[in-house]
Amino acid sequence: MSDDANPGVPRRRPDITFAIELDPVELTCRIGEAITGRKRPPGLNAEEALSLYPDDLRNVMEDAAITALEYLRDQVQHTQRLL
Repeated sequence: MSDDANPGVPRRRPDITFAIELDPVELTCRIGEAITGRKRPPGLNAEEALSLYPDDLRNVMEDAAITALEYLRDQVQHTQRLL
């Protein structure tokens, strides 16, 4: 890919820096909401809401959250290698 103003000169990728914080408990809770189609009860935080799920379902939700976070980490690392 070359710079349109300077044909033959490679286009420099912009320097992009950002930071995000992902709470695994919150992600697990949201995965549960997506699986069940139910929102958490008002006034409950993610940890409290998770305690309402049966253990077997909560374990699947936690596994899904861990897998999603690992995928995100892998993609960030892959992108950093490309820059």
